[in-house]
Amino acid sequence: MDREMLLRVVDYVQRGKKSCEDAAENLLNQEPVKSYYRGKAKAFSEVLEFLELIDKMKVRIKKLNDNAVMPTKAHAADAGFDLYCTSKEIDWTKRQIVCHTGLAFEIPEGHVGLIFPRSSVSNKPLMMANSVGVVDSCYRGEVTAKFNITDIRQSAFAHYQEGDRIAQMIIIPYPAIEFEEADSLSESDRGTGGYGSTGR
Repeated sequence: MDREMLLRVVDYVQRGKKSCEDAAENLLNQEPVKSYYRGKAKAFSEVLEFLELIDKMKVRIKKLNDNAVMPTKAHAADAGFDLYCTSKEIDWTKRQIVCHTGLAFEIPEGHVGLIFPRSSVSNKPLMMANSVGVVDSCYRGEVTAKFNITDIRQSAFAHYQEGDRIAQMIIIPYPAIEFEEADSLSESDRGTGGYGSTGR
């Protein structure tokens, strides 16, 4: 199965609640999977094998200290896993707080871990320093979250405490990309319209 088909299967499994057998049968009746496997022997077994592999995908996590807390979800259907603070460092000169999770991840190859702020950060004078953190599959160091203090007058409320949920991680697959230099690009309705071109 090529990467495009694999990503379609991953998306189907993540959105669906069917058994792997039902999902495999339904996928083989949907385009472009149907055309891809038309006339191929063992199509069902191959798709089923991928579905079972993805359905049981494990992410290895190493605790770096005794205070580390494994990621959790508030609800089964949540996309993000909550990350917890084990300790923090405050740099008042830079107006930044670094929160440690005490965790190192082994993200599966072909996937990436994205670190997003939790919605509750809107109640604090904080902003994640790099907007979205990227944890590559080859990274084995500790996952941390760095925040800028946006209002020094409210700094007393900006402190995350040990055990607080500080951010959320979403693990997603990504396609293999190869850039190709071109002399021209295909036409589109938008064309070269940039900032503000679609109105206010």
